[in-house]
Amino acid sequence: MSKIVAIDIGSSAIKSCVFEYTDSAHLLYGNTVNISLYSPKPDYAEHNANQIWESLTKSIKADENNVN
Repeated sequence: MSKIVAIDIGSSAIKSCVFEYTDSAHLLYGNTVNISLYSPKPDYAEHNANQIWESLTKSIKADENNVN
């Protein structure tokens, strides 16, 4: 039995899921953590890299806590 973590980093949220794989994949747990998009001036959009990293680690820790 193996576990697989899938991560999707989008423009407004980070999603992560944990799957268990034996003969096929079965979803064990998934979650979403929202991230902010900043507009310092018109027609500009920026992300904060630290916020993305913190949200990613928060999402993976939530997966780990709910799977174990």
